Amino acid sequence: MRRKLTALACAAIAAALLVVSPSGAVTEVYFTSVGDRLLPLTAADMPVNLNGVMYVPYTVFNASALGTSVFFSQSSQIVQILNSSKELKFNLQTMQTEDANGRIYTNSPPIIRNGKAYVPASFVSGFFGLKYSFISNTGVESIVRIYTADSLYPTDGEFVAAAYTRMKLYLNDYLTYTPPSSSPYTPPSNSPTPSPTPNYSDIQVSLVFIGAERGYDILTTLGALPSAFYLTADEIRLNDDFVRRLIGVGKQIGLVELEGSAVTAAEYLREVAVYRSELILTEVPDTIAVADAYELLASARRNSSITFEFAADADTAESLEAFLTELKRGQYFVSN
Repeated sequence: MRRKLTALACAAIAAALLVVSPSGAVTEVYFTSVGDRLLPLTAADMPVNLNGVMYVPYTVFNASALGTSVFFSQSSQIVQILNSSKELKFNLQTMQTEDANGRIYTNSPPIIRNGKAYVPASFVSGFFGLKYSFISNTGVESIVRIYTADSLYPTDGEFVAAAYTRMKLYLNDYLTYTPPSSSPYTPPSNSPTPSPTPNYSDIQVSLVFIGAERGYDILTTLGALPSAFYLTADEIRLNDDFVRRLIGVGKQIGLVELEGSAVTAAEYLREVAVYRSELILTEVPDTIAVADAYELLASARRNSSITFEFAADADTAESLEAFLTELKRGQYFVSN
């Protein structure tokens, strides 16, 4: 029977929308602030100024600090941004924007930049009753600021004063960042040389676990490593303490459903996550044994990404630590 998955998995969006590396050309630098938090600068998520309108990645609005969440349907290529009472839909095929009542906003379409869906920051903020400002006189770089009425910094000047030092640090990190590159070829010599420490930091690894059988053991082994757990509705209901633990430590959670309504699945996850999650509809992947993951890891191309889907069972719990040690030794980039 075909199975569907509604998942909290940013990696699926990256695969679907072909996210480019931070080395992509960006000519203008803008900071983004969500709530009272200044976000680090990255080329892949840099705001875009299009004809005087500031656009930001739609995932900026996946924020509990703003009371909004996002939903992306890979099959229909529709991005939804919603809170407890309102909803916006951005169609990435027709490039149209509409609300839950079917009203079309012709002057506020989405765009695709850096391989991602971007939305107009001021329009979306206003639609959901959020505050928006574009701060140019910061002494560093301009800020796209999205926040709520109960912000700790009621004025832009107060926020800039509080964020100034961090802005300088983030800008310095951004300007001095060098993407990983292959080492130049060195002819072999007759004298023995020590084996270099492998560095595969340009290979992105995503870890996904299906089920909850040995979830606690696996969670302990993972520590702070980013990862996702895909659970059935029954597993979520029977393991509510485990689900709360996953949310508490920042793991991503997905809902696995047998043939059923995707809308019902999405509503269930939104209810469980209290509008603090990103929902993605995709097919359930087949699981592999940890023992088979080493060969796949060794065959991964440089500057690529690979996702491992493991069953959260006894075999995985017992063999996972050694695999994570291999990831650490090779300096692989583990992310969601």
